[in-house]
Amino acid sequence: CFARPIKKEKKKKNRGGGETFCALKPPLFWKYNMLLYEFRIVIPRITASEYQVGQLYMVAKVSKSESKGGEGVEVLKNEPYEGESDKGQYTEKIYHIGRSLPKFVRAIAPKKALMLSEEAWNAYPYCKTVIGTPFMKKLKISLTTIHRDGRPNPADENVHNLPDDLLKKRVVETIDLTVDPKDKKKYAKEEDPKFFQSEKYGFEPLKPGYIEDESIPCMTCYKLVQIDFPYWGFQGRVEKFLINFERQLFLLTHRKLYCWIDEWKHMSMEDIRAIENSTKDELSKIAEQIKSGEGPEIDENDIADKEVEEEGDDE
Repeated sequence: CFARPIKKEKKKKNRGGGETFCALKPPLFWKYNMLLYEFRIVIPRITASEYQVGQLYMVAKVSKSESKGGEGVEVLKNEPYEGESDKGQYTEKIYHIGRSLPKFVRAIAPKKALMLSEEAWNAYPYCKTVIGTPFMKKLKISLTTIHRDGRPNPADENVHNLPDDLLKKRVVETIDLTVDPKDKKKYAKEEDPKFFQSEKYGFEPLKPGYIEDESIPCMTCYKLVQIDFPYWGFQGRVEKFLINFERQLFLLTHRKLYCWIDEWKHMSMEDIRAIENSTKDELSKIAEQIKSGEGPEIDENDIADKEVEEEGDDE
C-alpha cells in the first residue's frame, strides 16, 4: 500500500531475448541496506596450501556431477591473469540453474533468464568471486575469501580489513563439518565426516567438537558474502533464500572436499590443471546440449520433491 504508482511501460528485452526484471518503485521512506555475512569454515587435517588443490578438485568434480537435467556449468574462460597488485587464475562461467530456483522466482522469470554469470579471480590465498544475472541487473553477489592455517582467533577477527560501518553490519557464522545439512535430501552418509575413514592417511571419523580440539590441526576459510539486491518488495525473501543457499553450499561442498581427501591430497597443481581442462571440454558439450534442448531428461520426481520442500520452507 506504500508503493508509489508507476506508469505502464512496454516490456523491455535484454540481449538474451528474455524480459528484464521490473520491480515496484519503493516508497519514499525506504532505505536499502545490503546483506553482509562472514562464514568461517574450519577444515581439519589439511593445511591452507593443501586446501587449494582440494578445492579445485572438488569444484571440477561437482561441476560435472551436477550438469544434468537441463542444468549445468559452462566454462567460458579458465586462464592465468596478472593485475597491478596480484596474479593468479581467472575463470568466467555461466550456470544454467533452472530447477534450482524457488517457485516464486521461477514464476516471474522468463526461461532464457534462468542463468547466472560468474567471474572469479583466484590469487590464492586470496580469492574474489562476483555473481550476477542478466535478468536482475542490479543483483550482485560478491564473495571474498581468505585462507589461513589454524582456527579462527582474535588476530583474525577482522581478516578482511572492513571499516567500522561494515563491521557493524557483518554477521559472523562458523561452519562445522560435523553438522548435518538441514535439507535431509542433501545428506549422504559417504560424504559425512562423522563416518569417513581415510584409507590412505589413516584419519579416523571426525567427532563433533573438533574445532575446539587443539590436538587436531585445522585451517580456516574466511568467506565474506555481500548480497546487493536493491529491489523493494522482494528484497527480504530473496536475500534470505540466497544466504541460506550459500550457507548450505559451503557446508555440503566442504564436507565433500574432506571426504574425498584420498582422491586429491597426493595431487599437484599440474594434475589439477589437467583435470580442469578435461572438465571444461565435457561441460562445453553438455552446455551445447542444454542450449539445443537435447540435454538429459529431467526427473519429474525430483521436481515434485523440490516443490514439497519449498512449501515446507514457506510454512
